[in-house]
Amino acid sequence: MRAWNVVGKYPVYDDEGKVSHTDITIASTTGSYATYTERTIGDQRDKSEQELVELAREAHFKSEYAERAMAESVVKIDEIELNIKEGQKLRQAMQEQLEFTAAKLAQIDDAIERSETQFTKVEELIKVTTGTINELIVGMMGDVEDEETIE
Repeated sequence: MRAWNVVGKYPVYDDEGKVSHTDITIASTTGSYATYTERTIGDQRDKSEQELVELAREAHFKSEYAERAMAESVVKIDEIELNIKEGQKLRQAMQEQLEFTAAKLAQIDDAIERSETQFTKVEELIKVTTGTINELIVGMMGDVEDEETIE
């Protein structure tokens, strides 16, 4: 990989006299000689040499490889759209599962309510049966005591 150094950083002023861009010129220090100037947004004059080199290289890459970047962007957009579709399918499946679960919970609630009603009825029947048995026992015990006292 080539090594680069900054050979110039020139402010570009807007109509109000403020620095809107900085033209950064870099030159290679290794390999064959290459130099180019790239325009970066904002006042970049206070940045370090390494930061300026990176800004210039990034600007160069963006300007020279815009078509490649667009193709990569289209691929990424296609991937994102696919992920969105898969997410929508998953959401739909989860919604269906949630509705199924809600229906099952409603059935369980109904079954519990019927069970509680039946339990209450059985409880009342047991009370009545117990009362009847107790009355019979008391009635029979009274007859036995009466017979024993008569003799």
